[in-house]
Amino acid sequence: MKFMNFNSSCSYCCLANMLKDFNIDTEDYKIALDIGLPYIIKHNNKNMSYLCGSSLQDEEIFNLYLKPRGLVFVEELLARNEIIEIMKNFKRKYMIGLNNNSQKHAYVFLNYDGSNFLFLNPRRENVKEENYLLVNESQLYKMLDKQAMIGHIVKTDVIKEKDYSLHNNSLKVLNKYKKAIHQFSNKEQTVESIRNNRDTLLRTFAVDLLVMTELTEDKELLNLLRQFQKECLILFRANKNVIPSKIIDLNNFDLIIKLYKIRIDDYIKKNN
Repeated sequence: MKFMNFNSSCSYCCLANMLKDFNIDTEDYKIALDIGLPYIIKHNNKNMSYLCGSSLQDEEIFNLYLKPRGLVFVEELLARNEIIEIMKNFKRKYMIGLNNNSQKHAYVFLNYDGSNFLFLNPRRENVKEENYLLVNESQLYKMLDKQAMIGHIVKTDVIKEKDYSLHNNSLKVLNKYKKAIHQFSNKEQTVESIRNNRDTLLRTFAVDLLVMTELTEDKELLNLLRQFQKECLILFRANKNVIPSKIIDLNNFDLIIKLYKIRIDDYIKKNN
């Protein structure tokens, strides 16, 4: 069994476990580094959120790793009744997000024995959790969203040339992200507004990019991100209306943007 090696890497751990069926022995962090995940940031226009690191977990991202190896990740958005029927007629392993203990977690569906559904539970090696999740149909129904994404791996033609379009586009996204942080920080925010922007705006650098930078061991960028994280934590704990720029050092943040752009550009030039 492959274990989780970085924060919120359950989907990448699922992928590593699924790849064993294709004779590929890898780890979640190796997949992340291979596709250049630390150098990708995306903007979700639907909920106006900024995503990087382990928050990026879909077929577009996974296929950056899989296509050069003659594989492709295929995902579908289906109603939970449809998902349950697919699993009952089990033909392959699937990655699926389930709600467990009020948290969304990625699992690998392994088997249906006529009564219960068996899932592989990605976890950290040193955490006391079960390796597997066994649930009946009623339990599974409650753990699924009304509509959920389900994904599997299939063989395809090898595509040797790597795609760096997401990395290139990240340079443009960073300009939008910088503007969004400045607009947020220079205006008084309510407790509710700060809470609403925690995961869609602030987490992007305060958590997800910081974790990625730990993987790349970029000490200069990491020190700046840790400072930004500390400031965000103070902001979250303020529990009152506040102008974030009185807590968040925007000069430090701008330096992160500048340095991160250099790192992305260097990565593209080195690998393209």
